[in-house]
Amino acid sequence: MRKRARTESARGAPGNWCPYRKHRVARELGLPVSEGKVHVPDVQIEFDRPDDSSGAEPGRANIEVVTASYKDAAIKAKAAMGFHLSASGSAAQRKMRSALGGDRIDFGETEGRGGGRDPDAELEF
Repeated sequence: MRKRARTESARGAPGNWCPYRKHRVARELGLPVSEGKVHVPDVQIEFDRPDDSSGAEPGRANIEVVTASYKDAAIKAKAAMGFHLSASGSAAQRKMRSALGGDRIDFGETEGRGGGRDPDAELEF
């Protein structure tokens, strides 16, 4: 995704990172833009919306895996962009709690299982 965004935005002007192309490609890929900067998540999942929204664009979930080395400002920026944040471990989880305001935030803690809260929950793809 990151490669496509760079390649597409540079077309037509070799060696040039054209802002208007960059923003057009960001819109096409469903990436948020803030203060002229395109925010690229670690993972973007596209999915079909329910039948009642026929003809609509696919749904997208932007996921960022936060490590303990993230700065508070970066965590806040990713959350403000609407990214779903996932902690890579307990230290990262504490960092996210600290940056985003404590226990009132649900991080989908996995307790080391590597999955969601309910391992028996059905997922529909």
